[in-house]
Amino acid sequence: MTEELKLVNINDINLDLENPRVPLSIRKQDSAKSSDEVNKDILEYLIKTGSLTELMLSIGENGFFSGEALLLINDPKNKDKYIVVEGNRRVSALKLLHNPELATVSVNKIKEASELFEEPPSQIPSIIFQDRDEILKYLGYRHITGIKNWKALEKARYMNTMYQKIKKPEMQDSAVYQEIAKSIGSQRSYVKRILEAFELYSYIEEKDFFSIPGLNDQNFHFVNLSDSLNRENIAQFLRENDGRTDDTFNKDNLKEWTEWIFKENAEGGTRLKGTSSDLKDLDLVLSNPKALKLFRAKEASLSQSVFLAEDAEYIVSVSLEEALQHLMEADRVLTKIDDFNKIGNFDDSILDIRKLAKKIFDFKQAQNVDFEDDV
Repeated sequence: MTEELKLVNINDINLDLENPRVPLSIRKQDSAKSSDEVNKDILEYLIKTGSLTELMLSIGENGFFSGEALLLINDPKNKDKYIVVEGNRRVSALKLLHNPELATVSVNKIKEASELFEEPPSQIPSIIFQDRDEILKYLGYRHITGIKNWKALEKARYMNTMYQKIKKPEMQDSAVYQEIAKSIGSQRSYVKRILEAFELYSYIEEKDFFSIPGLNDQNFHFVNLSDSLNRENIAQFLRENDGRTDDTFNKDNLKEWTEWIFKENAEGGTRLKGTSSDLKDLDLVLSNPKALKLFRAKEASLSQSVFLAEDAEYIVSVSLEEALQHLMEADRVLTKIDDFNKIGNFDDSILDIRKLAKKIFDFKQAQNVDFEDDV
């Protein structure tokens, strides 16, 4: 690995269009733009999402810590400039400290922060690398396992980049997963799941998020997708092959899943919330063809579908067994009771137990009579 430590003027550093923090929608529209235009668009995005005013105040007050040097590569479009691969937020904050007029949003806050400091640092400690690949492993450990985590989709984009760099025709995917896992200090199973989820996400993105109003790469919750693949029935639903293609996932089912979570109805709600609880319920619904059919046809809500999907025989069996065990335990110590009035609601509880037991028994008897009549 070849690198050089030097001081670089902030004006000679451009922001990185390939940074995983930058949404793909911005990357696509900016790919043909000039460096100044790219800097402007990324700066605007980071001002909106990156808490830059707080970072400006910290740098202005404490200076720039040399132990946190920027990681730069030469800008292929301009030999006198560099691109910051690690440190885009810090570079953005410094650029705004020097020139608050660059801000197009949160203008007043940016100006107020910049006016507090007369001489923000301009010569920035930086490590210059020969090419981007040399710092991939460092970035992976720092952002995926380290203390300043990227968002779920940013992690997935990074791991997919690593996969493309490492993968060779003769290599099994499991070996690539293991190599990435070692680089970021994680488990191979986690890497495999995230990369599988990213393959599904990439198709959703390619299909323009199935034209769901308002949905894009900046508000798509990638964690919903990775969590879904961690649930047996949802994973099978998404990976299900209809036999017509060699695809590793079911495109129709993926579209349904996306619409269930992200497509709003007239009241502004969605069929699923994407929460752990809702995904758990969906996993149960997908285990029962009848419940799934009604849910798909919108003839039943998620909660109603869950009720239909429940294993009634198992629930009744376990519940009766547990109730019997509790009553036997109560009967065992019954002779020790001197005053039943000290037990709150004793009479009501006993009566309720008798009523429920009779109701359950009578229902079972009625089912048997109906069955015999049918015969």
